[in-house]
Amino acid sequence: MSIRRAARTVPALGVVLLWAFSIAGHAANDSASDREVDNLVDQIIELRADVEDLDSKLQSLKKEHESRMSSLARQEGELTSRRESQKLQVDKLNKKLADLREQLKSAGVANDEIAPVLHDAIAGMRDYVRGGLPFKRGERLASLDKLETQLDNGALEPPRVANRLWSFYADEIRLTGENGVYRQPVDIQGEERLVDVARLGMMMLYFRTDDERYGYATRNEAGWRFQYVGDREARGHIDTLFDSLHKQIRTGYFQLPNSLDLPAAGGAN
Repeated sequence: MSIRRAARTVPALGVVLLWAFSIAGHAANDSASDREVDNLVDQIIELRADVEDLDSKLQSLKKEHESRMSSLARQEGELTSRRESQKLQVDKLNKKLADLREQLKSAGVANDEIAPVLHDAIAGMRDYVRGGLPFKRGERLASLDKLETQLDNGALEPPRVANRLWSFYADEIRLTGENGVYRQPVDIQGEERLVDVARLGMMMLYFRTDDERYGYATRNEAGWRFQYVGDREARGHIDTLFDSLHKQIRTGYFQLPNSLDLPAAGGAN
């Protein structure tokens, strides 16, 4: 081969090599593109799964929110009913109190004519105490029993009994407008325990035991009973109520458990 021919052959070989490298480069680029596409597909699949998971959680939260709002609506209705019922009871007490005062003002009424009225008034108040919020019920009933005994055995004259019964009615009316913390025995799961109680008017009653268990009084067809709450958040809400009342904070927003939104963690008849 001559030098001139060899010179023509080298550039031609270079073109062939460049073409081969170009093909290889395109193949490498195609391979990289395929990997990028595969990665994008994987990411899209993953993102779609995340979206579906978030949508599922959103629907679950939506249902939970709707359920919670429905529960709150029921609770609001129940509390409104309780408030109206308490107002009705207060109105009845005020009327009975006014009747007693009229009896006292009636001049010349004989003791034997007043006594039956007092017996009826005591019986009516006894029914009210037994059916109402179980706040110091034993003490309140004992006061009525003592008053009736004093009336029957003549230890107190009917006018004086009427005055004391009048004061008892006034105290009962006062209880409906007060909140506070007290100490009283309650029956929980068949066991009588001395506990702290937080009373909200004569509508709600919460308790705290000495070993820091919490609960509240709830009413069913059989009457009132005390039950524990097992939920930690609910216990915290009740503890906050006790702390606020101890600090003389009588008004404000309190989130509290009640018989409509908490399962029992043990009850008492």
